[in-house]
Amino acid sequence: DRPQPKSQPQPTPQPTPQPTPQPQPTPQPTPPPAPPPPTPPPAPPPAPPVPQPRGNGYDYSLGTPSTRSSVDNRLRDLRQAGGILEKFQSFGSGFNPAFSCTISIDFTTPGAPVATYCPTSTQIPTTSLPVATTDTGVAAIWDSGWSGKNVKVALVDNFTGSTLPGGAPGVVTHGDSTRAIVAQMAPEADIGIQDISLSVSGSGNDIIRELDNRAKDAYDALETSGHLIVNSSFAYDPYRRISVGVQIDQNVLDGYVTTQLAQPGFLKMMRPAADSNSYDEKMLFVLSAGNSGAKCSTGIDQCRITARALAELRKTETDAGDRVIYVGALEDGQNIMASYSFVAGKLKNDFIVAHDDVWQPGDAKGTSFSAPRVTGAATLLRHKFPNLDGPALKQVILQTADDLGATGVDEVFGHGKLNVPNAMSPIGKVTPR
Repeated sequence: DRPQPKSQPQPTPQPTPQPTPQPQPTPQPTPPPAPPPPTPPPAPPPAPPVPQPRGNGYDYSLGTPSTRSSVDNRLRDLRQAGGILEKFQSFGSGFNPAFSCTISIDFTTPGAPVATYCPTSTQIPTTSLPVATTDTGVAAIWDSGWSGKNVKVALVDNFTGSTLPGGAPGVVTHGDSTRAIVAQMAPEADIGIQDISLSVSGSGNDIIRELDNRAKDAYDALETSGHLIVNSSFAYDPYRRISVGVQIDQNVLDGYVTTQLAQPGFLKMMRPAADSNSYDEKMLFVLSAGNSGAKCSTGIDQCRITARALAELRKTETDAGDRVIYVGALEDGQNIMASYSFVAGKLKNDFIVAHDDVWQPGDAKGTSFSAPRVTGAATLLRHKFPNLDGPALKQVILQTADDLGATGVDEVFGHGKLNVPNAMSPIGKVTPR
């Protein structure tokens, strides 16, 4: 028999390792669903805007601009109407040079003729721009869309005219001339007028009181109609004859100032805009300084009745007259004070100067024709920044003026020379007050 192989020892089977049992987490109860958040109450309606205090900044929100084509259409209409952009043939380039006569308007010399007239001349259409447009630089502002469109501005003045010397047709009144200047700067403005006559009977205080009442009635009517920028180029002072044979002397002025402060017309104009007894806060009053500077060189506060009264009122009410501007005149083509113009004096912080012609250089003189340039500037500003109130308009115009004379605000030129393009870009240049 074959031998049988020896059996091999079999390996001892190893037990299969079992995973170590892990402790099972204790089951947690399922939390109840969170309640829905409460419905928030409806938001309250937005509060009406609160006007910013003047000390904290001005609202330079922009108005709605016009277009240059609209301005040009308006200029064409004004030319066709006559008496605004040019008056007679002798004014402006484009007129027939065969006639050498000119028109001169002089409201600074007692007894001087209002106008001289060339009866054979005829108006010829022209595209030239009048002097108030060019010497203030407003044509470039029109290109940007700011033409005074729909801004209500008014002139309190004498619009009751007479026929020109020599029996020529047409009239040239003091009011016609001031209105022409505003239109030359803000051609699309809504220009209103209040006719106020300087023909007054009586003497002394009675005359001044009557004129004050007439001015108040005019201002009240303009506030009602919404004409909130007001030019007043009529003046009464100790050196100007109000009516035939009547002159207010210094004694009358001194005596009247003490009673004038109690007159409602004066107080309503001079009260701060925040005062409930004042005019609408958007009103701005632009007043001609006066033309008797050669006789009264100490300052407008000693020469002009309203200015004297304002200086007295400020002794107790520092904000009085916060939307009143007085305007002096410069010599033609120069930055020196016109010899006839009152100077700033103690009212230097309310005072500015400008040139004074109407249709062409050298055709007129008088602070009456400087003031409407400031009024025109205010009209353009109100178009661009409709939320500026009267005191803000005043500060923008004054603080952007070109400094003249002694550095800073001085007692001759006040804030200096009107600079309309500068005023139209006031941000960063004006300190609210």
